[in-house]
Amino acid sequence: MGIGFYPHLAWDSIRKNRRFYLPYILTCTGMVMMFYIIAFLAGDPLLKTIRGGSFMAEMLGMGTYVIMIFAVLFLFYTNSFLMKKRKKEFGLYNVLGMGKGNLARILFWESVQIAFISLTAGLMFGIVFAKLGELAMMYAIKGENNYNITVNTEALFMTLKDTHGGCSWWQWEDELKRRDHLAIDKVRETMAEQIAFWKVLQYFFFRQWKSLKQYVNDKGIDFIGDLPIYVSQDSVDVWAHPELFQLDENLMPKEVSGCPPDGFSATGQLWGNPLFDWDKMAEDDYAWWVGRIDYFCHIYDVLRIDHFRGFDSYFAIPYGAETAKDGYWKQGPGMKLFNAVEAKIGKQPIIAEDLGFLTDSVKKLLADSGFPGMKVFELGFDSRDTNGNGYQPHNFIRDCVAYTGTHDNDTIQGWFASADPVDTEWAREYFRLTKEEGYHWGMMRALWGSVADTAIVQAQDLLGLGSEARMNEPSTVGRNWQWRALPGVFTEELAQKIHRMMVLYERVN
Repeated sequence: MGIGFYPHLAWDSIRKNRRFYLPYILTCTGMVMMFYIIAFLAGDPLLKTIRGGSFMAEMLGMGTYVIMIFAVLFLFYTNSFLMKKRKKEFGLYNVLGMGKGNLARILFWESVQIAFISLTAGLMFGIVFAKLGELAMMYAIKGENNYNITVNTEALFMTLKDTHGGCSWWQWEDELKRRDHLAIDKVRETMAEQIAFWKVLQYFFFRQWKSLKQYVNDKGIDFIGDLPIYVSQDSVDVWAHPELFQLDENLMPKEVSGCPPDGFSATGQLWGNPLFDWDKMAEDDYAWWVGRIDYFCHIYDVLRIDHFRGFDSYFAIPYGAETAKDGYWKQGPGMKLFNAVEAKIGKQPIIAEDLGFLTDSVKKLLADSGFPGMKVFELGFDSRDTNGNGYQPHNFIRDCVAYTGTHDNDTIQGWFASADPVDTEWAREYFRLTKEEGYHWGMMRALWGSVADTAIVQAQDLLGLGSEARMNEPSTVGRNWQWRALPGVFTEELAQKIHRMMVLYERVN
């Protein structure tokens, strides 16, 4: 008997018994299709941008296991049924001289052919219906993302901003300011084209971002994304969900954010952001924050949460105050928030920006969260603010992220030119800095040679630039975030020098 004898005989058997096998094949095809659809939706990145998406993904993931268990039971009982129905056929084969080995080969090829048909058809239908299922899911929950801001809502907000000449949302007509359903529905109907423009703009942005991130990741580089604790008053966040913020009956802030007076500012910093209503957020287990962190953890590799101490206690300043002098501390959500985050989306790669005035309760919150904190060289030697506060390298622990300076600090060269001479002399003596090597190289070497698991330096410090290249000066407007590296400044010689340092201090594999 040739190689094709058994496959041919198996196919003939399937055709002759099609009244039994057709429902069987259709059911197998359906199970494959359902398994593919559920697995596709469970792993769909779009699901992560939907409110409750993480929970839904977990439920869908459990659904795949249910289907697998059902499939095993179905195959077992169905095969038993088919074997009983075909006793006469198998008896005939025995009469014709076929042994058990021959029958086993026929059944094997029947199984292979049925599996091939079921898998092929199931995957084809699954691919088609999975995308339809995705669209249906998005429509059913109205495309709402998991921190209550939707592509649709953002597009609507920006359309209304344009229509009102860029005016803040609280200056709009009352029905639009308060998001009256009839008024919003009318805008969606009459301004559909403008809304579509903003949707398309977001689509192209995130497509480009995904491409950039993939390009960078392929080169072994991770993105650290910054997540500000607060949002702007004139934002889609506050407009769409005013109930989550401390607003009065006119939807204006009762108190705003900032920080108290310190060595850098005698009047403190008045940031002006509306404050969260933490009690209200606790009612749905901090769903807005869970979704916000979940979303950003998907578009970045590592998330840095700014002003971490504000989750322990936050500084509240009366709305309308000209300075932060009259502010006071209020209790934040603490670990209740981060427990909710971990319960919903698991442990995430998060850095806590724990700079500033740290109380024992803030330190405990950092320890309980398990997030690495930040150590900044410049703050370790600046008497204007922290007066050290554990930011010198001999106080470092492994589980921290060490910086020479951050985007909010002056460059190293700029700091040496502007800080108190007593402080700069302290730093020069501590690091044994010399002008011949360059103060910036001496401090960067000390950073790379520290025990900190992660060491970060600014491009401006690698280039040895001064205050003219400072990225940001907090609580000021004007020339912040304008510095750009010019083509050709990062030379092969500089690259080799940096690589040598990384090898020397075992910061590369």
